[in-house]
Amino acid sequence: MWYSIMKRESILRVLQGREIESVEKADKGGVQLPNIGPKEFVLVWPVDVSGYARLPSAVVCGEQEARDLYAWASSYSPAISPITSFCRVLLPELAECWFSRSDLPQLDDLEGLALSLILAEAFCLHGGEPKLEELTPTGAAKLYSFSLARAHALQLLDAHLGELHESWTSVGRKQVGAYQEKIETSLFTAWMIAAYDITDFSSLSGSQEVGGEFGTISEAIRQLRGAGSISGDVWKRLTKGRSSIGDCLAEDQTREAKVAKTEKAIDALLGLKAATFSDEFAVGYLVSRIAPGTFDHLNLLEGLVGHSSSVPVWYAMCAGLQPESRVVGFGEGRGLRILREVLRNDDSFDSPRADVSYSEFKAASEVKDYQPRYLTNSKGLLAVELLPGIVKYVSHGNEKRERQGEMFGSAEEQTVSSVLPKLDEASKLLSAIRSALLKTNSRSAGETQAGKSSRKRKGRKK
Repeated sequence: MWYSIMKRESILRVLQGREIESVEKADKGGVQLPNIGPKEFVLVWPVDVSGYARLPSAVVCGEQEARDLYAWASSYSPAISPITSFCRVLLPELAECWFSRSDLPQLDDLEGLALSLILAEAFCLHGGEPKLEELTPTGAAKLYSFSLARAHALQLLDAHLGELHESWTSVGRKQVGAYQEKIETSLFTAWMIAAYDITDFSSLSGSQEVGGEFGTISEAIRQLRGAGSISGDVWKRLTKGRSSIGDCLAEDQTREAKVAKTEKAIDALLGLKAATFSDEFAVGYLVSRIAPGTFDHLNLLEGLVGHSSSVPVWYAMCAGLQPESRVVGFGEGRGLRILREVLRNDDSFDSPRADVSYSEFKAASEVKDYQPRYLTNSKGLLAVELLPGIVKYVSHGNEKRERQGEMFGSAEEQTVSSVLPKLDEASKLLSAIRSALLKTNSRSAGETQAGKSSRKRKGRKK
């Protein structure tokens, strides 16, 4: 790693494409950045760029300095504005975390959890109607659960979970209803409990009344990951004596009996005036016990989609955390392709793939009577980088997009089985056309031959 500490005049020269006079090599294996003072910027490159004109891979500075940089780029170098579409602008703590990553993205034993929560969110937000087997990796990348999983894989979630949650819930919130907000809160809490054993979310989720519940849920999850099931004592504390739900746990019954009991518990949950997270977790756990470690019975929860219920999220969590979970093999390889995108490596020195960073997007939105110009990679969608390598897509401009069509296979993305009959029809049509052409050619050839014979007979008579 090479760097240069600059003031305003020098950084403006770089933004305008001037040569860089000199750079220094970073200490401690090339990842240790120097301390910076007020009105200073550290520009970072992967190689020695002395004597060249090249934008940095990242600019490290304070919050106010970052705002100044956004304004300078917009005023003096509009061709590279927003500047965060060309290079990252990072606060010192985040820069240290980003550049000190030593391993490839990894989820370890949380791959099942990551994929389960992605599938559950898609199921919840689209009414349970589309077949999850048709969820595309590109569509999955637009989900909050995907961003949580990717942030964990990139080793950014632990230290910057508050930033990710705040930025995700700030960008494009006019398009989100109360039901989706609850689903996102459930996804966030599920990740934090499972990955970091955090149970106090009052300052992050804004749900002051639910803080005490998560201690019992966390204990249930620890038992689930270790033994594959929850003890009777924890089950009683989860259900708080609600016999309509608590009495439905039946481990020693047939699958058909478990389904019947679970449907009874779902009906009971819908009848509650104020269901708690513990109630919803308990029902999600019940459904997961029918066929542990699979998504085979997600259809039982279709009646809950659209209500203020997070049961599908907790069901997915229980399915994904089973010691013998088979969720990763979901959809004949489609689940593995989604995980491939979650685990895709981003080199710390690569240019951003997004259209703008959340920091610059937020700064521009706070300027009165200012309409920023965004050149987007995808028509109608603005890609906002929340953290390095973590992107949220929001509607942009006047383009009307069909969200479900983006996430799930569209009409143009036909399966082989649906395309083959059309190919057969086309082949038959081509054969018919070929036969007709051959007949036409034969008649034409016959008529030509007959004409020649007639002329020869006339010549002999003469």
